[in-house]
Amino acid sequence: MKFVLRCNPVFVLCFAFAVAVSGCATSFSPRPIAEVPFKARAQTQVHDGLTVTAAVPTAEEAEVIYGVDLAAKGMQPVWIQVKNEENLPYWFLPSGLDPAYFSASEAAYAFRSPTSAGDSQAVIDHFQALQFRNPIQSGATASGFLVVHRDEGVKALDVDLISRAKARSFTYTFRDPSFKGDFTLVDFDTLYGSAEIVEIEEEEVLQRELEKLPCCTTNKGGTEHGDPLNLVFVGNNQDIFSAYIRRGWHATEIISSRALWRTVKSFLGGGRYRYSPVSPLYVYGRRQDLAAQKTRGSIHQRNHLRMWLTPLRFRGKKVWVGQISRDIGVKFTLKTPILTTHVIDPNVDEARRYLLEDLAYSQALARIVYVEGVGEASREAQRFNLVGDPYFTDGLRAVMFFEPRPRTLGDLDPIGDWEVPPTGRAGSKKGVIDASQRPDSVDDTALRASAKTIAEEGIRVSGTVPSPEESRTIFGIDLEKKGIQPLWLEIENNTDRLILFLPTGLDPEYFSPLEVSFGYHASFSDDANAQLDEHIESLGIRYIIDPRSKESGFIFTNREEAGRFVTVDLIGREWTKSLTLIVPTPDRKFAEEYFDRVFQMIVRSGLVETDDESHLRELLEQLPCCTSSKDGVQVEPLNVVLIGQLQEVGSAFLRRNFRFTPTDPQYLFLRPQDVSVSKRERWVAAQPHLLRLWLTTIRFRGKPVWVGQVSTPLGGRFARTTDDGAALPIDPNVDEARNDLVQDVIYSQYLAKIGFVKGVGQVMTSSPGKTPSGATYHTDGLRAVLLFEQRPVSLSEIEFLEWERLVDHYRQQLDGGESKTNP
Repeated sequence: MKFVLRCNPVFVLCFAFAVAVSGCATSFSPRPIAEVPFKARAQTQVHDGLTVTAAVPTAEEAEVIYGVDLAAKGMQPVWIQVKNEENLPYWFLPSGLDPAYFSASEAAYAFRSPTSAGDSQAVIDHFQALQFRNPIQSGATASGFLVVHRDEGVKALDVDLISRAKARSFTYTFRDPSFKGDFTLVDFDTLYGSAEIVEIEEEEVLQRELEKLPCCTTNKGGTEHGDPLNLVFVGNNQDIFSAYIRRGWHATEIISSRALWRTVKSFLGGGRYRYSPVSPLYVYGRRQDLAAQKTRGSIHQRNHLRMWLTPLRFRGKKVWVGQISRDIGVKFTLKTPILTTHVIDPNVDEARRYLLEDLAYSQALARIVYVEGVGEASREAQRFNLVGDPYFTDGLRAVMFFEPRPRTLGDLDPIGDWEVPPTGRAGSKKGVIDASQRPDSVDDTALRASAKTIAEEGIRVSGTVPSPEESRTIFGIDLEKKGIQPLWLEIENNTDRLILFLPTGLDPEYFSPLEVSFGYHASFSDDANAQLDEHIESLGIRYIIDPRSKESGFIFTNREEAGRFVTVDLIGREWTKSLTLIVPTPDRKFAEEYFDRVFQMIVRSGLVETDDESHLRELLEQLPCCTSSKDGVQVEPLNVVLIGQLQEVGSAFLRRNFRFTPTDPQYLFLRPQDVSVSKRERWVAAQPHLLRLWLTTIRFRGKPVWVGQVSTPLGGRFARTTDDGAALPIDPNVDEARNDLVQDVIYSQYLAKIGFVKGVGQVMTSSPGKTPSGATYHTDGLRAVLLFEQRPVSLSEIEFLEWERLVDHYRQQLDGGESKTNP
């Protein structure tokens, strides 16, 4: 017998709404964390007087603890406990664990009840009660959760703690048994017997042994050579893999029906599948021990590497050999099960260099040298990998030495002296591929005329962005269609030092020249495609600048809509220099005029100069408490002070992915904000903090002083826009946005000192402040003071002003004189 169910559409909609409302109202049912066994999988590490324990609940355990399904919203809680037996307080830095983590109120807002304010408040209160709280006082133990983005398979954690001129880092790796990555197939403890391990103490011996390593990957039978082995990693697992964690690399899944289906969906939709598998390649007769990738624009664009543990040990540290490629597109092939494969950038040295640049910002990379590897393969005599992709190379493999963090760019030795390639080798020098001769047909006169220039300590940098018309004339293709913005740079080195330029600091997802040209290849037009490749590559800038020389050319960056801060990071042997230009983009002259006005304000008369920190504090506490509307009504508390030149402050925020963001005006000193910025991320939605800044008349030790207001919309990334386009109300906990901002820019390597001064004054939750829009806020009443310097500053070098003691005083007042208990 067949039954047919006929439904009234109105009834169905009403029923669905009722179920949704009912689910929101009744699904919140947390249980005490003591009843959840996740701590049985906790890992503990001890460093001096700090004992740090970390654990990651499963999705099911997290739902029991929080009473809601965090995994359904792409969130995952991490539990941290810190026992501090040192004589200094420490602060935990959530941005080191996940730069785009979720605040407690933001995460709770995702599960708000549309019908019951009481239920919504209960969720918020519960999330906040579970959250980890700073600081960890001397002799105390603090614990709690941080809500981060959910990672599949492997959850790698970096726990960074800072105190006065001290920093401690702890790295943990938690595996999901359901995730099948290459490393899950390897028993590393039994991979080599004790008789097979080769212990090495002398560098000369290490160099010889590394040159004896296999040249290339092979097929399973070892009968055919594949991609060249162009990397070596030397260090403890904690130092090596924490560097990858911090720079956003993810382990890949092994090929399976599930992984292939997800890859196909990502391919068709153009999305990012962070764990997309790589095909197996072989060294020592076995497939890769570990594979990782860093996704960029889409599944078509990624940098991926494979690693094999060798039997070598250098001064007790493990030695890995690896291979890296830059994927620039996809092609059809009969050599893979899914009939498609990635096309790699033929210039495999470019991918090698990208990894070195990327890990230079991890604060764990200490030194780079080079040894002979596969041998030179020129552009005219290219070799081929197992799927028929051509490649050329200088034939060297980069050897990277990792040390415990924190290390700045100024601590890095990027130019080793083991192997120095001759100038004529495959157009390379010092392990970096040169661009070909500049074409005579390209006239850079107009670019030089429009370029902005800065010069310091023997280094001169000029930069400009060509107009779309100029770009089409220079390159012969329309780069704007693919969101590519060419940036012309000229770097002049008038010193006796060999220096390297790091384009990763300018744009972590920049395009390689051959990646750009590949996007414009035509079918069945090999000769034309080759000519385009040669032309685009010839226009790229050379990344190594010899003493008393200069280099010019293009970097292919992701498009910026407004004028852009261009930070040029240069490194030498235990030396670094960063120079920042404000480069307007064509047809957007407002940015240039805008910054001209700001610079005029910086050098204006009537300034209040001070060199004394106590006097500075007095001046800062005399600043207005709040912003106002145009008609003078008080709006939001001014809770941030930045001290530094525009280039220093701008470079710090640029390095942390903040960009100019036009927004509705608030007023101070009878004018709207001078600068407004917010954070952007390409892979996940960034924390939605909005910072407005005003230049004051105060100068501290010759540096401008900026006062600002940072807040986040109520609901954060889960906030709903209003129908009339009106500004969203702010999250009442404005201190949370302030603290997030402070600990985020700590990682910029520009922040040198932190302090707090009195601001708006304490505003209790029981009697909140109000804005003209009806939003409310509460605060401890302090404004954070951040002092920036041009020199690279590591986590362990950051100083705390004596003003910080106000934090504990105000926190006690907010807590009613009692410290809250963490879970």
